[in-house]
Amino acid sequence: MAVIGYIRKHSAIAVILVGISLVAFLVGPNLIDWAKNVLGYSSGPGSKREIGIINGKTFSLAEFEGLSLKNVEQTKINQQKTDLTSAEIYNIKDQTWSQRVSETIMQEEYDKLGLTVSPDEMVDQLRGADPHRMIRQYFVNENGQYDPNLVVNYMQNLDNMTPRDRSQWETFKEYIYSDRLSNKYSALISKGYYIPQKHAEIEYHNVSDIAEIRFVAPKFTETADTLVGESTEDQYMEYY
Repeated sequence: MAVIGYIRKHSAIAVILVGISLVAFLVGPNLIDWAKNVLGYSSGPGSKREIGIINGKTFSLAEFEGLSLKNVEQTKINQQKTDLTSAEIYNIKDQTWSQRVSETIMQEEYDKLGLTVSPDEMVDQLRGADPHRMIRQYFVNENGQYDPNLVVNYMQNLDNMTPRDRSQWETFKEYIYSDRLSNKYSALISKGYYIPQKHAEIEYHNVSDIAEIRFVAPKFTETADTLVGESTEDQYMEYY
């Protein structure tokens, strides 16, 4: 009786505790899943959500979404659009995955060969006597001619530009850096690859030689049984 009286006396507290327990039971799993999604973790305890493994290196969902968003924004800037279609965004995400695969694989090759682009080399690529082709394309005067002074002025005013413009410039430099590395690697391959003259001649003739022919091809299945003596497989092949 004493227990029942105690419960009646503190019934409000009991109701509150039961309510909190029900809410925790219903919301708890969803709240945990939401937190895992935000932090980029999958259902396993402490396991990072991975969307792929490239040469043994993991590519997380958070990293993929961040790189995809960057590429989407850059595409909007390049195409001067405020929005992209779902098909365009899908293609960008597909290109983002291919981009990461290429970067991961090629960086390992660059590291093995010791290929780098030094800071002085980057300066030369941006505003040297013979800059990168993209610099020549974008920094032109009213006559359509490349003007190195435009590059210098642009770089000197980076601190006064919007974060979006500075981000665009950093992306621009990343592209030039990657392209320079790729050109170095291609040059090494081309200089180290030798084709013997006879092989080159064979390849030339395989591509260049043209022959005009005419042929007749009667269908084997339409050969009448009466035309073959014993109608065996060998007889059919001999007749054909």
